[in-house]
Amino acid sequence: MTEQLPPMAWVDPLASLPDEEVQLLRQRAAELAQWRPHSADGAVRDDVAVLSLGDESWGISLRWVRGVIAPVDVTPIPGAPAFVRGVFVHRGNVLAMVDLQLFLQIPGERRSPRCVLVLAGQGMEFAIETPRLHGYRSVAAGELSPHVGQAVGGRNAVGVPLLGVTSDRLAVLDGAALLAMPELVVDQNV
Repeated sequence: MTEQLPPMAWVDPLASLPDEEVQLLRQRAAELAQWRPHSADGAVRDDVAVLSLGDESWGISLRWVRGVIAPVDVTPIPGAPAFVRGVFVHRGNVLAMVDLQLFLQIPGERRSPRCVLVLAGQGMEFAIETPRLHGYRSVAAGELSPHVGQAVGGRNAVGVPLLGVTSDRLAVLDGAALLAMPELVVDQNV
């Protein structure tokens, strides 16, 4: 006969603190969780993850990044477009792994992925691989200049949804437009 262990109970880490400290910590957490687009000088700023695609550095707002994970094995989907490498399970959800370099037709050497960014928003969630995540940086809206060949609506000639390019050649993707692209929706009824 095996001994039955009592079920594990969730322990509230704030339970031992006085109520006023708990209230202060929750208030601080709520303030930190809010996105603040303005810096101390009043400029509109956004924090972006800087990653490699092809031979260039690209940025995407942290507002759209839900996580950074190690590369994962994916299960191919028969009949899916070539830029959809397959699907995998992340935190109980089935996500598509999108080859963003192939999808956006970004030229340059294709390298092995070293990390995966999970993107979410606009009712969409999927993952992209990158050979290198350079880190994060703050970009002011005034730093971004239109990319050569950028068309109305923020897309350039091959359909890359760009917010603009910084003076040091960081191309900042428009995360909202990327997540809303109908080409990235894999029809579940196929």
